[in-house]
Amino acid sequence: QQQQQEQQEQLQGQQPAPRPGKRGADGAAIPTFFKPKPDPRSLPSLLQGVARARKEQLKFELSDEGPLRQIGYLVEEYGVALGEEVRINYDGFTQVATRCRELLGPGTACLFKASVFQMFQQDSEGTISARHFLMYLSLRSAMVQMRVQLARFDTGNTGMLTEAQLEDFLQAYTAEVPALESMPDDFMGLYRRIAARKLLFFHGHNGFVRIRDLISSHTLGELSDLKIPNQTEDQMLSTWFSLQSTMRVHNTFMRLDETGRGVLNIAEFSQISGNTMSQLFLERIFAEHVMTRRANKAPAMRDMMDLIDFTDFVLAWDHRSSPAAIKYFFPIFDLRNCGRVTPLELYTFFKEIHVMWVNVLGEYPDLAIYDVVDELLDMVKPKNPPEITQEDLRASGMSGIFFSILADAKQFRDYNYRENTMHQDDDQ
Repeated sequence: QQQQQEQQEQLQGQQPAPRPGKRGADGAAIPTFFKPKPDPRSLPSLLQGVARARKEQLKFELSDEGPLRQIGYLVEEYGVALGEEVRINYDGFTQVATRCRELLGPGTACLFKASVFQMFQQDSEGTISARHFLMYLSLRSAMVQMRVQLARFDTGNTGMLTEAQLEDFLQAYTAEVPALESMPDDFMGLYRRIAARKLLFFHGHNGFVRIRDLISSHTLGELSDLKIPNQTEDQMLSTWFSLQSTMRVHNTFMRLDETGRGVLNIAEFSQISGNTMSQLFLERIFAEHVMTRRANKAPAMRDMMDLIDFTDFVLAWDHRSSPAAIKYFFPIFDLRNCGRVTPLELYTFFKEIHVMWVNVLGEYPDLAIYDVVDELLDMVKPKNPPEITQEDLRASGMSGIFFSILADAKQFRDYNYRENTMHQDDDQ
């Protein structure tokens, strides 16, 4: 009521009455340091969101192909044709900048700074590729459009989006993608959740994603690629945000859920690899990424994996060499929770792989466990041997193979016989 009274006074041109506050011993007013955030559904918040989006649009005029096409014509006019390639020097670059200011307004000035020209490789004559410059403008225009779209859902003007806001953005974005027009209405809720997890998995910080991180990310570029027409079924399956890919994740989860409860126990989840992942690895996944997230659930449900947990695992396993996957998998192998993996942990995990190597895969039993442990250390080359840290795995570029060997007997077999496989491919 007090906020409404202040808004009414402001509309009438009056100064709002000062709020009553606490006073100190000397009678001086104690200032208020905390102001609650406005309701996102209130009129001021909605107006603020519209104004913020409009500001972004006015800041960048290149929001469609028309201005880009005009700039392309001007670059060709002031550039020099060398064979089939058009190149432009800095003098021509500045002349294009002047013409653009006259035709398109001052908003284009940021595109023709000297620092922009210096971004491109110059030849001995000091010219840059016109094609590369125009590609840069096209990419920048796409990023501006995406920034405006994302800003609409940042109701708190924080520069970050929550999981729910990401899901709302994805639902709105699907209306612009012809490849998603065939999505069943009852699948939209599942699509939102599965698709949003990739943005959070690779760019999330405490449940939020910074808009600036998304704008230049390969992940959001993958989402934009959905607008490319006439893609094959294989191409769509390889794109996480496609209907085919999200339905594959959901259908796999449902196939593993033998009881139909909407959650998986360890035995059900183990079927994802055909029972070639070690029991210790499976138990550690549930301990680190299922039970901790479901601590407030009923005891009978704490060790059950839901669709979100399953989606995170799929993302991590499919991108085992990524920094996000290293962050996901490393705590699983860090049994002492000390930030380091020692030869003891390597031996403990690979010992179970060795048992499956013999008993499940029927391979030779005289494989030396310590030889594999030494090979893993040589592979990673830790900064402070023999202890391995997350930074060591990131620097080595071998985290994908490292996790595969310690987690899955079949993956280790493929690695162990990789030379034979390479020779077979050469023969073919």
